[in-house]
Amino acid sequence: MSDPHPPAQPQVELEDRIHIGDNRELLARMPDACVDLVLTDPPYKDYQSNRPRAREKVKKIDAQCFDIPEFLASMERVMRDGAHFYCWCDHLSFPDLVLALRERKDLVPRGSAHLVYKNCLVWVKNNHGSGDLRSNWAPQHEFVLFASKGRARSREAPRSPNVFYNRDDEDPSRIRFVKRVSNYAFEHGTSKPVELLERMILMSSRPGELVFDPFAGSCSTGEAALRTGRRYLLAELDEDHGRRGSERLELVRQNLARLDLSATLLAADAGAAVDSDGAGGFDPAAVATPTTVAVAAVADAGPTPEDGAKGMAAAEAGDTGTASVA
Repeated sequence: MSDPHPPAQPQVELEDRIHIGDNRELLARMPDACVDLVLTDPPYKDYQSNRPRAREKVKKIDAQCFDIPEFLASMERVMRDGAHFYCWCDHLSFPDLVLALRERKDLVPRGSAHLVYKNCLVWVKNNHGSGDLRSNWAPQHEFVLFASKGRARSREAPRSPNVFYNRDDEDPSRIRFVKRVSNYAFEHGTSKPVELLERMILMSSRPGELVFDPFAGSCSTGEAALRTGRRYLLAELDEDHGRRGSERLELVRQNLARLDLSATLLAADAGAAVDSDGAGGFDPAAVATPTTVAVAAVADAGPTPEDGAKGMAAAEAGDTGTASVA
């Protein structure tokens, strides 16, 4: 018989880490109201791509480990009041999530903040999925349910449409799709573009704040957090995905450090060039120093997003994690 009063577990360090294992183990060690933003893509359905490929299929995603009421209750506990909540879903799971959010109002103690539905964001992909090839329309979009814990905090970026797209650089009247990510970029079947994850992070958090993803998959939320100057805390049940994701984030961290070093030294060289002219003018020749050349070489050396982690930069992605119920 289990101990009805088990000893309290030590709290987890909330600083750029990934827990490989059941996310309930991580949640048990997280204090209340410690998360500034939840951004996640849970395994809301069984999924495996059926597109014909010469390569071996990526791992199947299993939905049996995703319990919506338990997931929402856990997120409410660890989120700060006003924090934003983003959850990827499809047209079948979206109504279930909205209904569960409405039910939360009657389950939390009176006067306590609970998750409140705010909006539905839509990503229109650059190509459609497969599904029923004989009798159905081809699916070409995914939803993101947007909610907040209690009254939502103010946004941190300009207000944007709830449909994700890009303006054409040459003709602003035209729009471009945000491309989907190949299943083989990170050996994960439902990756999302880091570009979209960054938009949500920039809208809903400030630099240095904590972004939590309990279904981390290939750790795309972690990459988006790193690129936007936020802290991240991730959980992923599948050991292979967790290991690859950890390696991916280390490469991102290394490349960002190279860019920071390059920018610092180039700025120092530019300052030296200005100071070298007695009148305070700018001497272009002074910038082309051996130091500048060396920095450029360092920035291009070693593992990069282009040649590391199976095409990290080409697959700026987020993904559906395969962690167990949150």
